[in-house]
Amino acid sequence: MMISDKQKQVILHFLKQLETVLLEKKDQKLNPFFVDFFNREELITILEYTYFDQDLEAHQIDECNKIELLELIGSDYFILSGLIQILEMEIESKTE
Repeated sequence: MMISDKQKQVILHFLKQLETVLLEKKDQKLNPFFVDFFNREELITILEYTYFDQDLEAHQIDECNKIELLELIGSDYFILSGLIQILEMEIESKTE
């Protein structure tokens, strides 16, 4: 079953609500689930959406291994934030 654009917008709405909850959470950690979930390229993509370019240059992410990339991401909030931005761009590109 394919998810329609309208369904993606609803999912995006609830993801943004969860993002707010995670941002307010005092003990922000990275869930161990993500250690083996994303590959290196996916982690770099998430970082590209959550960090400013100058911050990424300072970290030399092209030379980082997967564990170092996860340490830069640091919490579930940043994973969710990056995925929300990716989903928003996907939705916007289909509506243009």
